[in-house]
Amino acid sequence: MHLQTDLPCDVSRRSCDVEKIQISQEAEMLYYELIRALEEEEKRVRAFTTSLEELAARVQAAEAARATWRAPGDARDARAQLDAVSRARAQLPPLRRLADELRAQAQQLARDNVQLPEHLRARLDDLNARVSALSAGGEERARQLAGVARDGGAGAAQGFLAGSVRAPWERAVTPANVPYYINHELETTHWDHPKMIELMNSLADLNEVRFSAYRTALKLRTVQKALCMHMLQLPAALEAFDSHGLRAQNDRLIDIPDMITVLTSLYEVIAAENPSLVNVPLCLDLSVNWLLNVYDSQRTGQIRVLSFKVGLVLLCKGHLEEKYRYLFRLIADPSCRADQRKLGLLLHDCIQVPRQLGEVAAFGGSNIEPSVRSCFEQASATAKEGGKGGTLDRKSGNYSLLNMGCFEQAAATAKEGGKGGTLDRKSGNYSLLNMGCFEQAAATAKEGGKGGTLDRKSGIC
Repeated sequence: MHLQTDLPCDVSRRSCDVEKIQISQEAEMLYYELIRALEEEEKRVRAFTTSLEELAARVQAAEAARATWRAPGDARDARAQLDAVSRARAQLPPLRRLADELRAQAQQLARDNVQLPEHLRARLDDLNARVSALSAGGEERARQLAGVARDGGAGAAQGFLAGSVRAPWERAVTPANVPYYINHELETTHWDHPKMIELMNSLADLNEVRFSAYRTALKLRTVQKALCMHMLQLPAALEAFDSHGLRAQNDRLIDIPDMITVLTSLYEVIAAENPSLVNVPLCLDLSVNWLLNVYDSQRTGQIRVLSFKVGLVLLCKGHLEEKYRYLFRLIADPSCRADQRKLGLLLHDCIQVPRQLGEVAAFGGSNIEPSVRSCFEQASATAKEGGKGGTLDRKSGNYSLLNMGCFEQAAATAKEGGKGGTLDRKSGNYSLLNMGCFEQAAATAKEGGKGGTLDRKSGIC
């Protein structure tokens, strides 16, 4: 009986042992299958990484070649460089294919539940963007060189300005020689230099200044210093205008290459006096950018010589009286008279500055006709006595054409009140405060000084 009762237990134990062996064998098979799967995944990831490294090396080599690009000296040089660029561009399609293949591999690995490390995915995205930037840059470079080869090198005059930007930015020019800027990282183009974008954004911080005259003066001062125009003496600017044949040429148009020629001579003077403070390509490029923003927002590539002179005179360093006299001479005839049309042109150019600074509303808006009418109404009595008709001169009751009534009204108030020729915010017309006449007042206001007054003879700091 004992044997009969023990037999089933023994069989049961043997069955359990067999099951354990079977389970152990299945686990072992699963284990090896898992190992093989992991090895296969590792092999695929390793192959992906190798290809990624290859793409990175080729992209880096292409970028190094692009860094050696220089401005063409003439049409022949442009054609030679165009051949080199064409050969370099021929190497880009294989890079694009490799980048696309890697992107497809990454997608397939994700579908197979193979998780790529985050740094590999990020590097693939970066390389894709860089390949796109190389393609876009090569196309733009070929277009520029083709233009120089075609027009005999007119576009080459701006070649040295390429150094005004750093990667990922690139400076380019349109067929009309208008500069624009490519951000290869974001794959965007902009009319404004990256530093000009930063400058204009910084001006928004000054909107907290309460009084419009101070606020405008601080903005203009910020622009002036960014362009290093506070180092340019007014006589040097006037001498450059004359030496480049701009005297008595105020009604004609000046294109960007000619602007660059004049500005180059000006910044060479500034750099010679302040070599450690002036980055000539950057300052020159920003000055062109500023002038185009103020007077050629449509980017036609040309502005009037009058606008060019006014834009620079308003920013350079000089006494207000000297600036007023010079700007009056720009529109006056040989007998020192000017009519309403010329006055309107001058005031239109002047009011564009506060418009660009977002302050035009505080200066009477863009309509300058009331200011012109005000000047001639104040001068009418003197004009009738002298028989001059509809003209205005420097002695006709307004100190100069530019004050549009505000400075002479302040002078009259000063004589009555004994203030010594000061100008405050209540003295009448604001239309030309953008000239910088409140720069000194603004600086004083920041220091807690005199408030909103400015002496006639105080210079632009």
